[in-house]
Amino acid sequence: MKSVFFYGLFMDDDLLKEKGFHPSNGKIAFAKGYDLRIGEKAALVQSASESSYGIVMSLSEEEIDKLYSAPGVSEYVPEHIEVTEQNSAILIRYCATTFHYQNCQEATKSTLNHFLKLQRKWGCPKPISIKYFPGQNSYP
Repeated sequence: MKSVFFYGLFMDDDLLKEKGFHPSNGKIAFAKGYDLRIGEKAALVQSASESSYGIVMSLSEEEIDKLYSAPGVSEYVPEHIEVTEQNSAILIRYCATTFHYQNCQEATKSTLNHFLKLQRKWGCPKPISIKYFPGQNSYP
């Protein structure tokens, strides 16, 4: 099993289970030095002054490969980033980020609402800083 930091709609463990995955050990964490961008997809962008909340969950390596080879998410780039869990443990975790966020479309109101619902479900603090893709400037 490998721990993965999810920061977008894959924070939805029920969705992952519906797709046949077996996520476990979900914990709130944040990535210091990353800004969260929300559009049709979520993206982490390096930013010295920001932190982004998400969920660390465990998946098998086979599940991670399958998840990120699916259409629509295959452009995400896997990397290891430092995240801090709520108990202040600093860990290096696998994460999938994208550097092509400039080409993303705007998020629908439904996508934004689902993202906020997931943040509340896990008890994440309301994001202090969140950037939207062009045409978006506030929560729905």
